[in-house]
Amino acid sequence: MNKWKILLVDDDKLVHLFIESALKGLEFENKPIELCHAYNLKQAKEFLDINTDTAVLISDLVMEKDLAGLELIDYVRNKIKNRNVRIILETARPEKAPEDITVATYDINLYIDKKDLNEVKLRTAVLTSLRSYRDIILLERGVKGLEKIVKEPYELLFLEDIYAFLEEWYERVKMFIKYYSIVVEYKVGIKYKNFVIGELSEEEYEESNGNIIKKEFDYKEDKGLFIVKFKYDINPIEHGIISTFIENIYLSFISSNYFIDMHKSHKEIIYKLSDIIEARSGETGFHVRSVAEIAYIIGEAYGLDQKRLDVLKLAAPLHDIGKIGISDTILNKPDKLTDEEFEIMKEHPIIGYNILKNSKWEVFDIASKISLQHHEKWNGSGYPFGLKGEDILLEARIVSIADVFDALTQDRVYRKAWPIDQAVDYILSLKGISFDPVLVDIFIDNIEKIKKLKSELQF
Repeated sequence: MNKWKILLVDDDKLVHLFIESALKGLEFENKPIELCHAYNLKQAKEFLDINTDTAVLISDLVMEKDLAGLELIDYVRNKIKNRNVRIILETARPEKAPEDITVATYDINLYIDKKDLNEVKLRTAVLTSLRSYRDIILLERGVKGLEKIVKEPYELLFLEDIYAFLEEWYERVKMFIKYYSIVVEYKVGIKYKNFVIGELSEEEYEESNGNIIKKEFDYKEDKGLFIVKFKYDINPIEHGIISTFIENIYLSFISSNYFIDMHKSHKEIIYKLSDIIEARSGETGFHVRSVAEIAYIIGEAYGLDQKRLDVLKLAAPLHDIGKIGISDTILNKPDKLTDEEFEIMKEHPIIGYNILKNSKWEVFDIASKISLQHHEKWNGSGYPFGLKGEDILLEARIVSIADVFDALTQDRVYRKAWPIDQAVDYILSLKGISFDPVLVDIFIDNIEKIKKLKSELQF
């Protein structure tokens, strides 16, 4: 990805000239934007059919026909199923599609009245959209890469020779970064005793806090170093996922020598991925771990078999992964969200589902459904689909209780933590309304065990 592709769709050539001038020279993460042009629906659809890597779509509302922009949005989201591209809808005729109704009905990311459009606002909107697109792409690629570790760990078990492993480790990481990283200029190297692979030159790129990943490792009392150095600082999400990839390939190899439990390393993949999301929204890693453990307690008391419990415990921490597609200003807003902001926040279950879906690994498959349904309510008043009762996946109903209870008992940017007893009363008050009544009873019956768990997780 050497450029950020942006498609502008508008039937007014003057708008194209203005936006082209406003965005001239704009870069994001050391890569320029490529502004592409379409002047009607047909041209836009043909472009988007081919250019699936389009990062931002800026579309006029009214073109060759009224509400042409809404037809294009429906085509993008529902016909060609592109959930990644960030959509900015701009119009000089807001009365044709009022902002509040349009944002609530259509999967768009920003609505701009042309009379308010200026160079600063436009550049800000594009940069914000690119940041969101980058994070979604990074997570999608990361999930696929981490899934590959889980699916193919045993290939490394036959590499009993440390030097053969180091060569395999080096090649796998280079391939992963080439596929995954947005920063295309980087060096990879390994040193173990007198054995060196790749590029370990300290002079190649100037070192900073954000452009280097180091993994120090031990093998039979000898120390080694795995290093990746990027030309530019990389995004914290990118840093975290690449570090996790490097770490878990090493754990897979060591497991063949020291019989380390592979399940433990897979769990760490999930927790590290979840911690990245929690950190972005200003929360602690305690929340995802606590939700997983509480869900396990409820599921065990409900009578789930061990395999299903293990999958639930691994999948639960990913319930809010879709928040990666929500802007920081909304995620970290200290005040109550406006109706429009809340409608945007309500997109995160679908974003999470799209990131995790279609995986052959059962954990990601269940996690995608939990992500999609954990805000559904027992009485059908939840979102995104208004599912009711047992139409909601059991695991999602369990995580819903665990998530709300644990969130209430932790500090958030918009409020202080509730006392545990107050949070318990709140869950009980929503029995049969938001939450499965049978699961609420199980939760209440096991509250002392849950209190003990939360106390232990704090230390």
